[in-house]
Amino acid sequence: MPPILGFDTTNSPVWDQFVLLPDIGIQIKNPTPGSDGCLSTDSLSSALETLRKAVEKRYPNPDLRAVCGPVEGISGNVQTIGLWAQSTQSPDISAARDRGLLRLELLQPGEHIGISIGAGFIRKEAQAAFAALEHQFDKHGNPDSDGPVHLLALSNVRFVAPDRVVTEAKGFTEQTIPDADFTATVTDILSVTPEGLILTQSIREVDLDQRAIQILATLSWVTGFLPGTLLFAIELYKIRQAETPQAAGSGAVGSAVAAAFPSEILLPFQNPIQPDTGIKLALLYQRVNVTTSGVAAAANFQIVLRKAVVNIVGPSSVRAHGGLLGMARYRITTDDLRGKFKIDWSIEGGVLLTPHAEKTFVRFDAAGIPPGGTVTRLLRVSVTDEDGFTATDELLVTVR
Repeated sequence: MPPILGFDTTNSPVWDQFVLLPDIGIQIKNPTPGSDGCLSTDSLSSALETLRKAVEKRYPNPDLRAVCGPVEGISGNVQTIGLWAQSTQSPDISAARDRGLLRLELLQPGEHIGISIGAGFIRKEAQAAFAALEHQFDKHGNPDSDGPVHLLALSNVRFVAPDRVVTEAKGFTEQTIPDADFTATVTDILSVTPEGLILTQSIREVDLDQRAIQILATLSWVTGFLPGTLLFAIELYKIRQAETPQAAGSGAVGSAVAAAFPSEILLPFQNPIQPDTGIKLALLYQRVNVTTSGVAAAANFQIVLRKAVVNIVGPSSVRAHGGLLGMARYRITTDDLRGKFKIDWSIEGGVLLTPHAEKTFVRFDAAGIPPGGTVTRLLRVSVTDEDGFTATDELLVTVR
């Protein structure tokens, strides 16, 4: 039986045996009839390039590697992709990464895709997210630069097999004399629902100095400020984060990691059966596991149609100022579109300030409208993604 989702714990000091597992690991068993299990050359190139683009803002020099071949316990070949956040010039480290790629065993028979996120990478992202938080509060939990409650540090993120991620932060409160130290802990318990979603349940605790136990209730809100969203910039093609039964941000690091596993992966291919339509993978998770090496999950997927959608978000009624111009701000939301967009806004009877951006201000021409009267203007937008799929929307705006 393979190890739990394949995390290798080899830690030999001998360089020719040392193994460095990827920060992000992906294994895919191509189920297409007639396939040998590997991705096609074009599919693999597209996956690697899109993954590189997805992380380059935070990690401009990632190390991406891929290999396809047999994996113990799985019939046929398996495509393996590994991402390390930083590139390396060291031949020894490079060789250790190659061995790490070959050691990944994320799949069991019958599963299509496995994804692993390494513990070191998660801790690094958690520290970045914590640094972006507020760190001083009043006694009710409101950010306050003069407040008595201080969050000092994200002291630890622990990975406890088989299903727990524990987030700990240290702080102190000036509500007592002398100041009292506390440790805020959130334990996120990961599981998979019968519907194939990754579920997070969270246990929250605040451990306070016994001298100040009487104010423990006033610090119950502290755990809510531990990082429930990480700064992940990872997407394969384009992934939609899994909508876990627990609301995003209601847990801590474990909840954020669970939300990072995709529920859908948009593919850059047209549907061979229905031209001019795209396809995507809908993931149904079978299991999720935690080890000291990180968190990993395995899923089956179904190939379904992409339905490109764009929606205009903004007011449908605008009041003109001085009887001449009315101004409003609009933005778009999209679904089943990926990559960089070509955006074209248009307006009849108005001026667009940024006609090719996701957000734009519109100046509506209201000249000639009689007192108490109205006029309608039609706002349109067309969005084309990097695969050539286009969606349109329009909004009739009443100017008063």
